[in-house]
Amino acid sequence: MAMIQHTWKKLDSFPLVFAVILAIGIFVPCIIALINDHVSPYVPYISEGGGTFPEAGIFSISICISSILSQWILLIRYILVQEMNSYTGNDTNGFLNKISLAIGGLATVALIVVASYPASTITQVHNSAAGVACVCYVIYLISHTIISFRLLGRTKVSYFRLVITIGSTVALILVTTFGLIGSSQWTADYWAGKKKPGDKGFVSYVISASSEWIMALLLIMFFSTFVPEFRKSSLHFHVETEGKQQNKPTLSGLDIRHR
Repeated sequence: MAMIQHTWKKLDSFPLVFAVILAIGIFVPCIIALINDHVSPYVPYISEGGGTFPEAGIFSISICISSILSQWILLIRYILVQEMNSYTGNDTNGFLNKISLAIGGLATVALIVVASYPASTITQVHNSAAGVACVCYVIYLISHTIISFRLLGRTKVSYFRLVITIGSTVALILVTTFGLIGSSQWTADYWAGKKKPGDKGFVSYVISASSEWIMALLLIMFFSTFVPEFRKSSLHFHVETEGKQQNKPTLSGLDIRHR
């Protein structure tokens, strides 16, 4: 039997790369859409900026990459919290950690669906997936804010996460409420992404879209708070091989060490 070990350091690069890729995915397509007159300049929804081609391609690729990075961040954070909680043995922390990982994974899948169905195609599928992603990410933020206070105490980072979580929750309520109001008021015969000040539901859509942009930026900020903790951690892989070399290796261990 042979044991192969690999240590993965610089885990703090994941939140940073996630922030850059997601920022590219939401800002660049929107700028291209505005230049090509595919959307109105009156605060389009993030997805509207990537609703038509060629910007839809950039939007989809960036969101898919962001989803993969997001899942890695969720997994690393999960293992890190498990390791930190091992010193306390608190079942509530462990339960919250497991639930938030599952909910975060659902948000990741929903984001991939959002990227696969541009806003200008099958709108119902796109909007439903976007709603699931937003709700799940906010629940994730709430869970890990609670975990932060329970494990770290009343530290600056805990309060900073609390402020971000409150802002995200309020933004989610505004996105949903005014989005529904705007859709019920909308009577124009063209795509809502081309909305103009004289249209019914215009104000509601602007408030909803503005809140969506705020939510995205707050999510980036929340994940960025993981950077100091990830910087002090390293992920260790242990792979065992048995018998002859042609036998398939098996992953025997995966743990994280926090300094």
